Amino acid sequence: MPSQGVISTEDVGMFLRSLNCNPSIKEIQQVCQICDPNGEGSIRLAPMIPLLAKLMAKPVSENHIKDAFSVFDKQGKGLSIDEMRKILSSYGEKLPPEEIDEFLALMEDKCCLDQEGQKSKFISPELFSVLVLPKQDT
Repeated sequence: MPSQGVISTEDVGMFLRSLNCNPSIKEIQQVCQICDPNGEGSIRLAPMIPLLAKLMAKPVSENHIKDAFSVFDKQGKGLSIDEMRKILSSYGEKLPPEEIDEFLALMEDKCCLDQEGQKSKFISPELFSVLVLPKQDT
């Protein structure tokens, strides 16, 4: 049975994402190397707190998301599911195919809507940015 206040190094990425962080694979590896220097496979949460503060302090705005989206959306019509699949599997850190499929299913359900709220074949940058940003407490 795992000790309280300890997580497996395999669960670090999931743990960080549950805190609305969006760490890169490199950042996850750095956290593991710093917090588990002997490679024992487990991390005590207390030493992670300073690292968590750094990861959580990286604000991303809706405009950042829309600007990044527009790099690929040259025509301003949105991105098709196929275009998004190509982007996710070709640029930056490669996601496993299962994660891409899961993400695209969510995009198709929540972001492929036109201005009247009808199904569209393109991912809306506005809906995409709202979906990927952490929810703000009001």
